[in-house]
Amino acid sequence: MNDIIRQTLYLVLSSTRPMPAHFTSNGERKQSFCIDFEPLTAEDDEFMASESWGVTSDYLSIEKCNGEDLTGKQLNIVTRCGEDLMVGAFILTKLGGSELMSDMKKAIIDDTIENFEDKIDDLINVLSGQQVNKYFDYCMEYGQTRAIQIKT
Repeated sequence: MNDIIRQTLYLVLSSTRPMPAHFTSNGERKQSFCIDFEPLTAEDDEFMASESWGVTSDYLSIEKCNGEDLTGKQLNIVTRCGEDLMVGAFILTKLGGSELMSDMKKAIIDDTIENFEDKIDDLINVLSGQQVNKYFDYCMEYGQTRAIQIKT
């Protein structure tokens, strides 16, 4: 595994946030991914936490799994994964590894499956849903764009 991917995954997957970043405080940060990465400012935390949470209804309210609406647990894990992908894309871009986005996406989704498959019904199907993947792609694009636009 590439060192930039390894460092990005370490930072993202070591987050201690107990709930979506939109609702998580960390020190003086009102909204936080709880990731210690110097280029990730309080403003970045706030903007990305709000964005990843705010667009879920745009992408996920119409998503179905086996013909049924996503359950609360399924929506929560998709949101968590989208947040991880957004902040991961931000970190990966800041580290100069933008070309590794698809590797990062696969690794984060695989980690989510490994850690939650026994807790979330039909998780593999949920994470491979069309709207879910549009949400994931949007989150990664937003995180990457944020990293490029904000010079730190």
